[in-house]
Amino acid sequence: MREKLRKSLSVLSEPERVVIKLLYKDELTPEQAARKLGVTSSTIRSHKKNALDKLKKEMLEDD
Repeated sequence: MREKLRKSLSVLSEPERVVIKLLYKDELTPEQAARKLGVTSSTIRSHKKNALDKLKKEMLEDD
């Protein structure tokens, strides 16, 4: 499952990958991630939603 998820990450744009890393690996809040990247928290939430939608689609396609 981890390998499948790792491969699925390739469908994400670079900003989406960065946001997912900051939120889930580094465990930052959206506000902290926004400050770190110099963007708004709504931009972080948008990238997160898009990334999770893409990952869900990618993971379900391979089943």
